[in-house]
Amino acid sequence: MTKLAALLIALACVGCSDQKSVDHPVIPKSLAGSYVAYTFIMGEANAADGSHGTTNRLTLTEKGTYVYVLQTNVMMKLSVKAEGNYVQSGSTVTLTGTQTTSMDDGYKKSNDSGVHSLTLTVENDSLHQEANTIDLVYFRKEGTGPPPLPAKLQLKQSEATATALIDKVEKDYAALKSVRITGTVKSHGGGFVAEDAQFKILFQSPTKFRFEAIKFDGGHKEFDRTEVTWGGGQTCWWYTKEFGETTERPLGNALGIVGVNFGPEANIQPSLLMPKELGGFDFKTIYPETSLLADETVDGKPCSVLNLRGKGGTATKLWIDKSTNLIVKYYEELRDVTVTFQSKPNDPITSAEFNFGKRSGAGKAGQ
Repeated sequence: MTKLAALLIALACVGCSDQKSVDHPVIPKSLAGSYVAYTFIMGEANAADGSHGTTNRLTLTEKGTYVYVLQTNVMMKLSVKAEGNYVQSGSTVTLTGTQTTSMDDGYKKSNDSGVHSLTLTVENDSLHQEANTIDLVYFRKEGTGPPPLPAKLQLKQSEATATALIDKVEKDYAALKSVRITGTVKSHGGGFVAEDAQFKILFQSPTKFRFEAIKFDGGHKEFDRTEVTWGGGQTCWWYTKEFGETTERPLGNALGIVGVNFGPEANIQPSLLMPKELGGFDFKTIYPETSLLADETVDGKPCSVLNLRGKGGTATKLWIDKSTNLIVKYYEELRDVTVTFQSKPNDPITSAEFNFGKRSGAGKAGQ
């Protein structure tokens, strides 16, 4: 996910909070001023001042009124404007008013109006909103600069036993001569990832690779399908049912696009299996803080459990089969997505299964 996409997802949550009760409200003149919203992406403060395609500002007046504006052209056209009154009780600032919203996502346009409510906390010379357990939004007065890195985003030193296990995982995947992997993807649809999907990965060293996935739209009705086939060379063959697209692309580019909608397995396993072709999946760089949690059993397999934290503070958990060092289960906090894997190392794979004939829609993902 790009910084701009992550920034948009975080900022779009602002203004969605439920109003909290306020005891002995006051109108604090010291809060009056013009504020710019900041979010932390990969451990760096990003200002919604228009420089990244998104503007998010809040103006508080000494009379106890406010104006809130959010505008973006990133991935969609979105414009939100809210006006109303605000009060403070202790460290809590509550805004209530009305808002108008217009949106154009390229498929449809909409215009809405309704109630606006937002609860903020005065913290470190900032007005802070925790949009959810991951996204932190800070409103800072114009000219005061970015907020300091929040404590929950500060990383600890990795455990040696955890990094040693990661090294084994990367080494053992790269050493596989062939493997058949099937699995499922489950999420709540955050960040565009599929809510329900199943996939299949076929790999035979050094240059035979195929990824298939089906995304379901309620029940088991197929909504979209994708296929990526690579037989060496500079490009792969990529197909998507939804857009009817059949095209030649660099392998890493195709899998990167596929992974946004069909799940992180499109990026992780291929990068582990083909580190030279795809640059590898360097867990220690992506997740500077790693630790071991208590062992668990998944599908009858005793597993080590790794907890990984990235620079943005988001957590990822990996369940590693103790007997093979292969990933059995994956959980990503940012998009609230869980992926399960059933791997068969050295399972015979016929040339026909790779489907180098480029017949779109021919595979049966997950079977």
